Amino acid sequence: MRNLSGSSLKFSKYLLFAIAAVITVISGCKESENPVTPVEETSSWMLQNSNVTNNLKGVYFLDQQTGFACGNSFPNDTNKLIKTTNGGVNWFRKPVSSSAASMNCIYFMNATTGFMSGSAGTILRTTNIGDEWTLQYTLNSIILYDVKFFNSQTGLACGTSGTILRTTDGGNNWQNVFSGFAGSLYSIASNNTGEAFVCGELGAILHSTDFGTSWTPQQSNTTNILKTIFFVNQTTGYTCGQRGRLLKTTNKGVVWDSLTAPITDEISSIYFTDENQGIITGDHGKVYKTYDGGNTFTNKITPTVNYLRKVFFHGGNSGWIVGEFGTILHSDMGGD
Repeated sequence: MRNLSGSSLKFSKYLLFAIAAVITVISGCKESENPVTPVEETSSWMLQNSNVTNNLKGVYFLDQQTGFACGNSFPNDTNKLIKTTNGGVNWFRKPVSSSAASMNCIYFMNATTGFMSGSAGTILRTTNIGDEWTLQYTLNSIILYDVKFFNSQTGLACGTSGTILRTTDGGNNWQNVFSGFAGSLYSIASNNTGEAFVCGELGAILHSTDFGTSWTPQQSNTTNILKTIFFVNQTTGYTCGQRGRLLKTTNKGVVWDSLTAPITDEISSIYFTDENQGIITGDHGKVYKTYDGGNTFTNKITPTVNYLRKVFFHGGNSGWIVGEFGTILHSDMGGD
């Protein structure tokens, strides 16, 4: 057998390198022609058929089966309030003939008695699980955005022009309370100890310790509109709004710290199911969940691009979000 010379060995070595390079290039071309498709993110949020096309702005569930959503009154009066008795599988229109106003929020103080508030300073009350609604208050010059109760007798409503209304007889009568603020107030958080917070334009946050009788401004360190305020317990709360502004307090609002939100436009609504897990919503069908008290957020893909206005949970797992064009989303897995 002949021995290969040094030059032959070098040639053979270069030839092997060349063949390997060609194989690598061909393999690369095949991979680029057939790229690996990343797994698309999914979530448990699913669309429900609301049976309406108007903008839904408020949602409230008495239990995992019976719930309500309310909103604008166009194209006719029967579209402003809808009700479900099977968790949202079916939604039915409930006429509210006692008022031509559009509704911005809905709240139940117990299993039978609830309130809605909206345009023209309107407050409506039901005592039979939403079958009939009676007019409790009206003042054409203001718009009311939220209503909450401390207990069966004492409650609050808030709206434009710094308006805070207070009732001490279960909603039969409402009186104006001096807020010391002239801008719009959009949201209320209250508890049964008599403490309450409201938020609004120009970064306003007001605090009451006497069932809404008097109010003290808190320092939010922002001038952006704050649309929603939510307290997880008596000391820890969140407020959010314009330009992705998201604030948190752990001392009843003595200090509000800024959190980094995943949304740069308006955060429309926030709801926490426990001290760590919470949901925020926004435009273009955006839903994000935090598992660590707002430090980080995870994007939850939804089947809509509509503006989402309000999120509500009953218990830790069953949640609903309502928004434009009759949009209703439902999750039975805690918003995951």
